Amino acid sequence: MLTMTSSLQRAAMQFSHKPAIIDQEGRWTWGEHLDRVSKLAHILRGLGVDRGGRFGILSRNTYRQIELLHAGYWSGSIPVPVNVRLAPKEIAYIVENAECDTLFVEPIFLELFDVDPLLDWKHKIVVIGDADASGLPASEQLILHADPAEPVETQEDDDAILLYTGGTTGRSKGVRLTHCNIVSNGLQVGLELSIKSDDIYFHVAPMFHSADLLGTAVTLMGGAHVALPMFSPENYLKAIETLRPTVGMVAPTMLIMMLQEFDPREFDTSSMRTILYGSAPMAVEWVKKTLEALPDVNLVQGYGLTETSPLLTILNGKTH
Repeated sequence: MLTMTSSLQRAAMQFSHKPAIIDQEGRWTWGEHLDRVSKLAHILRGLGVDRGGRFGILSRNTYRQIELLHAGYWSGSIPVPVNVRLAPKEIAYIVENAECDTLFVEPIFLELFDVDPLLDWKHKIVVIGDADASGLPASEQLILHADPAEPVETQEDDDAILLYTGGTTGRSKGVRLTHCNIVSNGLQVGLELSIKSDDIYFHVAPMFHSADLLGTAVTLMGGAHVALPMFSPENYLKAIETLRPTVGMVAPTMLIMMLQEFDPREFDTSSMRTILYGSAPMAVEWVKKTLEALPDVNLVQGYGLTETSPLLTILNGKTH
């Protein structure tokens, strides 16, 4: 079955002792990661998010958001990652339009729910991480007391995730992607980029964006994941030095900022095998500068859109 649920089950069986999450806070094997994921799936059911139900996520890139996305796949419910850069009115539109049953919110975004039109959603919030002064339920404490849930037997044409586009022609539009959509594109990307089981995917592009689905290729191969909560050229280069990711996607502006502020050759970037850039064009002179600054990296351009989950075409390293 081409489902993310069966893909995670396969990871549990075949890659149980291999790294799944590598983070400044710790490291988790696939067995440990999916134990937490299955407990989050149990929590979702307890919150009334049943199979086919939807739950919102407002968070920076963190391993906890990866857990929540996987918990959605595991439970047959549908995660709705929300663009945290939007205004409260725009966020309210998305969570209402998506008919979310509950919201998982990183603490730094809780203040958004102290004013209209998000005030009415505050009683539906679970804080991502440890309990804080808000008094709202927190995911870490809930995980401590939760039992693992068995995976739901999802079908290929079941919705797996709901992503909202930028709304360049009006309000944001929800795009329903099925399990088969995500797995199929993950297989295609994995073949083209020669993804292996020892690869480590670097989540730099915002996880509310369809570009983050490129990490599926690494999940399918039992590789690991590293999340960068906040991009800056220095954060990016230092994370490569310390956490040793091997493949990841960035926007051209990120590469340009990095080249304007630093010489990457002054950092240990030897772990990075492939950098894929996309979501906007990049001028030829900046492509050349990137190749000069990172001569050992396979530079790849990807083109796609949310509706294609996400890639349609790839300009490979050889062509570059």
